[in-house]
Amino acid sequence: MKILLMRGPEHGRMITADTDQYRGDFREVHRTPDGYSYQLTDRQDDRGRRIAVCFRD
Repeated sequence: MKILLMRGPEHGRMITADTDQYRGDFREVHRTPDGYSYQLTDRQDDRGRRIAVCFRD
């Protein structure tokens, strides 16, 4: 599954993840060293990539 990171320090970066690992909504898919985490949502962009939004930890 392709995941698009939205907002935060890595906005616009695309990552690839195993589809079985992230079933359901709001699962952490990426964490930055400076204290941000990206949570997977059920939304998709116009290219079919899942969207992960940034939260400050």
